[in-house]
Amino acid sequence: MVNQKLLQKGIIVRPLANYGMVDHLRVSIGLEEENSQFLQALSQVLSS
Repeated sequence: MVNQKLLQKGIIVRPLANYGMVDHLRVSIGLEEENSQFLQALSQVLSS
């Protein structure tokens, strides 16, 4: 699962399966640096 792979990279996201949205994640980002880290990690996870 994408959320588990992101967690291994230190990125915490929330799966929304409990709300009937099994293919969605909730992402909250504060700083521009955190956004960049998230996008980089997501790119790595999706390309693997």
